[in-house]
Amino acid sequence: MIFVFHKARYYIWNESCAQQIFIQQMESYQTPERLDSISERLCPWFCLSHRSYLINGRHIINLDRHHAILSNEISIPVSRTCYENVKKTFAGCVWSEEFYTT
Repeated sequence: MIFVFHKARYYIWNESCAQQIFIQQMESYQTPERLDSISERLCPWFCLSHRSYLINGRHIINLDRHHAILSNEISIPVSRTCYENVKKTFAGCVWSEEFYTT
């Protein structure tokens, strides 16, 4: 099942004790695994944006204090406690070569 996590293109969302992993527009998978457990195995460009969302920093195209807009035009909530980490991940994806070569 780990290959699915690394294929996650956009985000992983916690919905009533089951995580939805969004690969493409209409393709998703479900897993009972907790977000914190999933996040330990993901690449560094994934970050927690809210207690219910892990997002792929490579797909953020716009970020403000309340939302991250992804390349598929989906708006993901960003909590006050996660904002600085999301901003750091987003900046790392934009400015760091390591995010594009791994």
